[in-house]
Amino acid sequence: IYEYCLKHGYDITSEPIPIVPAQHYFMGGIETDLNGRTSMDSLYAAGETACNGVHGKNRLASNSLLESLVFSKRAAQDINNNWQIREHPNFPEPPQISCEEQILKDKNMIISEIRRGEKDAEQH
Repeated sequence: IYEYCLKHGYDITSEPIPIVPAQHYFMGGIETDLNGRTSMDSLYAAGETACNGVHGKNRLASNSLLESLVFSKRAAQDINNNWQIREHPNFPEPPQISCEEQILKDKNMIISEIRRGEKDAEQH
């Protein structure tokens, strides 16, 4: 996740991963195999988050509870059977900022994402 974020311009050692409101109704979900593995090494998804193909693109189908139970168990078993100790980068301590500063940063990030979305909408 660290390398992926860095490749896309986000240094998670100095700033949080930006999480912003987004479209939800496209019904896609994160593509997984039948064991919950995604295209990103060591990242799994199951249940409401995942699209494993058993219901096409309708990840909110009536079987989503059953899928959550079955595919969460499969993902857990796959993780248990395939886990390995990995070298991780040494992350520096996060900068210490006040709650007020963090709130302002978050607010500004959300506003900039909304503006970016409005700009994108105007271009299309």
